[in-house]
Amino acid sequence: MRLIIKTHNRLITFYWIKIQKGSIVGWYAQDYIRKQLNIPDGNNFDSHFTYPKDGNYHFSYKSKNGEYEEYVTVSFDIVKIKTISNGQVNKVEKSRKDFDYNNPFMSILLPTNKSQELNKVNTFQFPFVSFTVNNGDVCKVIGETIIEQQDITNEDLVVDVTHLDNVDINAYAIIRPTSSINALAINNADYKAKQIALSNDRCLEIVCNIINQV
Repeated sequence: MRLIIKTHNRLITFYWIKIQKGSIVGWYAQDYIRKQLNIPDGNNFDSHFTYPKDGNYHFSYKSKNGEYEEYVTVSFDIVKIKTISNGQVNKVEKSRKDFDYNNPFMSILLPTNKSQELNKVNTFQFPFVSFTVNNGDVCKVIGETIIEQQDITNEDLVVDVTHLDNVDINAYAIIRPTSSINALAINNADYKAKQIALSNDRCLEIVCNIINQV
C-alpha cells in the first residue's frame, strides 16, 4: 500500500508499507530521515522499518559515500552497526540507551520495549509524517517518489489535494482490530484510509488525516 498525493502537476508518494514474507516492511520520508540522522545529502541513503513475526520491531538504514559504507539496525534494546571503509569491515554493537543519547531522533522512531509477536498484536502505530499543502501542492520536499498514473494499484490510497489550501496532513500506518474505529483518527479532520487484512479480525491500515489550519 502507498499513500499517493495528487497535486496539480504530479503524483507523488513518500509513505508505503507492505506485507513481505510474513513481516511488515515500510518506507517513508527518506529526505526527512536523512536530515534527522545528519547524513550528508551526497550520500546514497536508504532506510526502512520492519515488524517481523517475532515482534522484534526495528529500523534500519544504509549510507554509502565512495569507499565508505555504513549499515545500522536499531531495535528496542540494541544497535548493530557495520561499517566498510576501503574494503575493511568493522562491526559494533551498542546498547540502545547509548545510541539514543547521540541520536535522539531514534527515540521517536522506535519503542523502547519489545513488541508483541506479529500474529498476536492488536494495535500498533508505525511512524508518521506531517506536511502542509498550500494552493494544491505539497510545500516541503521530504523525500517523495514520482508515480505514473498507470502504476497505481487498487491497494494504493490516492488523495487529491488540488482543491486544498492551508491544510496540514498527517500520514501514518497502523495495525488495528477491524471491528473498531481507529482511535488515532483526529476529530474534525478529513480521515482517509485503506486497509489490508492481516487476519479475520485485524487489518493493516494506511491513513491520511487532512486538518484545516486555524
